[in-house]
This record gives sequence, C-alpha cells and structure tokens, in this order.
Amino acid sequence: MNADTAMYRAKEMGKNRCVRFDASMNQAVVRRQAIEHALRAALQQGEGLALHYQPLFAATDRALVGAEALLRWSHAELGNVSPLEAVMVAEDCGLIVPLGYWVMERVMDILREEGLPAHLLEIELTETVLMDNMEAGAHTLHRLSQLGIHLAIDDFGTGYSSLAYLRQLPMRRLKIDRSFV
Repeated sequence: MNADTAMYRAKEMGKNRCVRFDASMNQAVVRRQAIEHALRAALQQGEGLALHYQPLFAATDRALVGAEALLRWSHAELGNVSPLEAVMVAEDCGLIVPLGYWVMERVMDILREEGLPAHLLEIELTETVLMDNMEAGAHTLHRLSQLGIHLAIDDFGTGYSSLAYLRQLPMRRLKIDRSFV
C-alpha cells in the first residue's frame, strides 16, 4: 500500500521519477479520501457548496464588464476546502461534471431571478475537464455560447495543451497556466 502511495505521488510530480514513501504521504491520501467522500455527500445533499461572484473590470477604464462565478466549499469537519484542492479531487474521482452541473443550475437560476443578460456571464472550464469530455462537452459548450454565455479555459498548458482543439470550441478567453509560460 505504501509503495502504491509513493507511485501515485511520483506520477503527480511528473513521469520518470522515483519517490520514497514517508508518513506525510499517508496523511495526504487520508485527506484526499475524506475530501472525496465529503464532496460526494455535499453534491447529493447540497451542503456547504456556495457560489461567490467576483466582478470583472475592463483594464482600460475599470468599468464593470461582468462577473465570474466561483465555487466555494465549507465543510463542517474539513473547514474551508481550497478551490484548487476541491477541483483536483473532483477531477480525479469523476465528480467534476456533476459539480459543474450543480454550478450551472445555480448560475442559470440567478440569471433568471435577477434578469441578467447571459452575455455578462463567463464560465471557466479547466483544460483537463475539456480534454476528458471533449466530444460530449463540445455540443453543450456550443449551446451555452449560442445563449450568449462566454466561455473560458483555465489552466491551459497543464494538460494536453493543443491549440488545434481550440478551433473546435467556442472559447472567448484562454487563461494560460504559468507553468506553460
């Protein structure tokens, strides 16, 4: 079991590596499992998940041009789970799509309730999510774009990093990961 833990840690750090197991790795595995279990429960029961809206301003005149919906998760025992950690676990265990649906349903409700035009909304997807669900997701992304919702790719450069596949998608913004730069 310890060897498996070290092997997965080596894969996380990049290929062609040797990693020696230590006790801190076990703590990380236990935390990851706790997050996965709690996230599954949160999605089923809607507990602790919340959307926060961050304003987007134009760089030229600082005018408000829209808002970005950000998912935040507060768990009774785990505390505030960082978005990076929650998304990484969700991607690894196949919960990123259900989590995305949870977010989309809430965002669409807010747009309807407040009467906001869809073009003021931008949805960010990570490159990993796009690549894992390219065929299934492309149709949905085109439908969202037709509604006027803007689409962005976050963390571009952390995965497949092909500019060729971007032509197939109606993306408005590309956020390049600093490791790619």
